[in-house]
Amino acid sequence: MICRIRPMIVFIVIGLLLMGSCFFPIYANPFKQVLILDIPRLSLTDITEQTPNLFHLMETGATGLVTTPLPDPLTLEKIYLSINSGNQVKPPSGGYSVYNVHEEVSKQRAGELYQSLTGITPPGEGAINMDLPKIIQLNGTIISETLGLFGKLLHSNRISTAVIGNADAGAEVTTKNRYAAAALMDENGAIDFAAIGPETLQQAPLFPGGFQTNPVQIASYWHKYKDKAQVIQITLGDLERLENYGVYLTEKRWAYFRQEAVRNYDSLMGELLPGIDFNNTLVILYTVLPPGIQSTPGSRLAPVLFKGQSFNPGLLYSRSTRKTGILTQHDLPVTILNYLNIHTEGYYNGYQLKSKPGDWRRMIGLQEDLMKNYNVRWPLLTGYGYLLIGLFLLMILGLIFGFQGRILRLAEWVYLFFLTFPAVFLVEAVINPLNWVAIAAWTLGLAGLIFGAAFFASKRNPVNALAIISIITVVLILVDILFNGYAELTSFLGYSAVAGARFYGIGNEYLGFLLGGYIVWVSMNFNRMNTWKAEQSAQILWISVIFITILIIHPSLGSKIGGGITALIGLGVSIYIWLGRPIRAKEILRLAAALLLMLILVGIWDSYINRNSITHFGQLISFIKYSGFKNFTEIIVRKFQLNLKLIDYSAWTKVLIGVLLVVPVLYIRPPAIFAGFFRKYPGIAKGFLGLNITALIGLLVNDSGIVTAATMFIFGAFMLLITIIEEWGIRNRN
Repeated sequence: MICRIRPMIVFIVIGLLLMGSCFFPIYANPFKQVLILDIPRLSLTDITEQTPNLFHLMETGATGLVTTPLPDPLTLEKIYLSINSGNQVKPPSGGYSVYNVHEEVSKQRAGELYQSLTGITPPGEGAINMDLPKIIQLNGTIISETLGLFGKLLHSNRISTAVIGNADAGAEVTTKNRYAAAALMDENGAIDFAAIGPETLQQAPLFPGGFQTNPVQIASYWHKYKDKAQVIQITLGDLERLENYGVYLTEKRWAYFRQEAVRNYDSLMGELLPGIDFNNTLVILYTVLPPGIQSTPGSRLAPVLFKGQSFNPGLLYSRSTRKTGILTQHDLPVTILNYLNIHTEGYYNGYQLKSKPGDWRRMIGLQEDLMKNYNVRWPLLTGYGYLLIGLFLLMILGLIFGFQGRILRLAEWVYLFFLTFPAVFLVEAVINPLNWVAIAAWTLGLAGLIFGAAFFASKRNPVNALAIISIITVVLILVDILFNGYAELTSFLGYSAVAGARFYGIGNEYLGFLLGGYIVWVSMNFNRMNTWKAEQSAQILWISVIFITILIIHPSLGSKIGGGITALIGLGVSIYIWLGRPIRAKEILRLAAALLLMLILVGIWDSYINRNSITHFGQLISFIKYSGFKNFTEIIVRKFQLNLKLIDYSAWTKVLIGVLLVVPVLYIRPPAIFAGFFRKYPGIAKGFLGLNITALIGLLVNDSGIVTAATMFIFGAFMLLITIIEEWGIRNRN
């Protein structure tokens, strides 16, 4: 009896639960949404307490600066295409055309024309990029395959897109500026919902161009699309419209119109933001490009703000840069896609953004400091480079035409003084002077200290002074590597956050200084090493090479895979040359095995141990995993083409390539004039050959490898020249 009752009780309970569920409606979880507020030319200094809604947004969100590493001239069409595809995309001359499907183009609806040209049915209420085929034709295969990547990933996950607003300069066809819409397009150039035509503008006779954003219409379309699309981008283009007329305006009038436009934006924010649930909506404020009439030329830092449940008030942080407040363009689509639970690995070289405590106002000062540093470094580096070349040529001419010994000796010491600058700029970067007077004072003062120490420690012997300056430079670079390249970020001879190529670790310039200085120091001390046992010398050299390679390649230190390969193989070959050992198949296999082991360890580190410090090599592994070897080979071709472009940049780079190719031949089959010198100075001769081989390897395996080769020769070529000058002086005295 009891056994029969128990099943009945179970059925009764289940029935009650089912009946009860009828009285409680089942709600689906509200979908996540992303709202991108795209305001070209807006500056952080425009946002004050006089714009309370924008100010509150900044106070309650996380702020950062986005780098835009794109070729000049920097334009809106390049930026949006780059964000969309994750690559540098070359747009057609004159930009590209994006239309609402119902707009008229050449007396035909844009959607109908698009379908007739492509055979693809356009979205019913959306927009299409009419020039996508032209963009594909202008770019290589790998870039063309990623065009529309952002929209493609959204659509493949059943997420709809919408774009609202434009930056049209007027109502005429020739003044269309809807480039922002390309950030959300898919591989067919389509966006699901759109209002990017004149319907979002209003006549404004007193505003330059006669048109302004219509905030009522913008808000209306936002309410219309927010229940249809999960990713919505609103472009407010008044500041960009104003930019088209900047050359016709006085600074005072230009500032007046800017203030008016920003106040209108602030009022619109007051309409939009209160109705947004930040628990399920991620709001992004992106200010592409700086204001033009007052901006520093070449400015490439665009402020961005993220506000949502996963972003606390403060500053943005990215693993791409490892510098709080500095981000890359690729971090933006990655963060949006991850927020929507879409897999991004293998598609973009960016990372999920996070927030850290901090004051957004710090970004104003950081942006100014980075731009001042960027604008100072180019004239400084150009002058420095030509000064060293000039001194080098003067000493060569002195040898050829028999200048007085005093002139050559003076030129030697002047060159040695300027050779301290790589070390000086590294120390100076900690202080970070940003005006010419402060830069001159710190540079000359620090250079004087290092030069004076080398001058007196060497007992006024320039050869020994070169060895001392070289080892000081090597030690300072290694110390900075231990701090993940902290000083290189603002060193005038380091990488630049504004240029956006590298943000941490060791760059190509200091890689060359490090390897060149090391080879010079060992070569200068070669005779002393000959007093040791061969095994002892070999052990010390191999330990030092392994130590340098680990520092260069470690993901949390130098984080440079190409630099690690250059150091291990180049310096390894140099050791064999110094020790007089023949480089046979056995030696090559040993180096290859060491390289393979090194790559495996870095791959394991990146893939399994510490993914927060992933190197470019780890990104490459991920890219091959998801994209295959075909695209990998195209990347190799592109990097090779980049090196060719840099080699073609100056006649001096061609001279350097010639030296790299000629030196091994001269060493193997030296003319009589060189043979005697090689016998008398074996350490210098062997060291210069090792430096030449290391530079060749650096040229081949590094992006912009010509830079590494050139900076190596700043030390190495002078080592050879100063030895020849000393030999010339001995002969004259005899």
